[in-house]
Amino acid sequence: MHMDVVELEHFYTTHLGQMVQRRLRLRLRALWPNVTGHAVLGLGFANPLLRPFAREAARMISAMPAKQGADWWRSENGGNATALIEDDMLPFPDLSVDRVIAFHYLENTEILGPALDEIWRVLTPEGRFIAVVPNRRGLWARVEENPFAHGRPFSRGQFERLLGQHRFAKDRHDQALYFPPVRTRLLLNMASGWERIAPQLHIGLGGVHIIEAIKRVRGVTPLKGAKVRVPLPRPRVGVQPALAPGGPGSS
Repeated sequence: MHMDVVELEHFYTTHLGQMVQRRLRLRLRALWPNVTGHAVLGLGFANPLLRPFAREAARMISAMPAKQGADWWRSENGGNATALIEDDMLPFPDLSVDRVIAFHYLENTEILGPALDEIWRVLTPEGRFIAVVPNRRGLWARVEENPFAHGRPFSRGQFERLLGQHRFAKDRHDQALYFPPVRTRLLLNMASGWERIAPQLHIGLGGVHIIEAIKRVRGVTPLKGAKVRVPLPRPRVGVQPALAPGGPGSS
């Protein structure tokens, strides 16, 4: 079940949450150094990871589950770039998004398969999707009082098989958050060193998997027959939808 948005927001205001945010942003930037001209969708509570891409993306929106709750997230032009969603019914047209980042999302949804099918539906052909999910072997999934201990953790093989079952091809895999989920300043100051050294040891004990997948369309038969088309959320007065022409992030 999804965490409450207030709890997530509070965690990312702490020193530990800020360190998590910095380390994950670096990993995602290595995978996607430039998203110029792309429509980017964040799912779950992706706000901590979206900001570095906001100035490049042609369109950007942060979509948060109704069971989690949503909060205002300011777009580059000052409007609201947040939408409230249901996991099995994203309010976006088919083939409308080039990149998706799912964060604090897939491990918490109670309908994982339909949620992945919706991501596939809204992605353009060969569109890319990054999932950040808790590592079953990692320390973060076992220590309470952090968001990665909530929901279901995954092994790498388990999640990659799941992607294949829902018509995604895994492209790249990484791990992050090798440092322990503690709040003492001394250990947090050592976090950057842990993140540099631990991957070289090949121990596979990062707190999260970062898996990039590609939407494959060749030889695919739609599961539900006709395509589903649903409108974007109705914007506030004077604010256009983030994925509509001229919406937040457009030049």
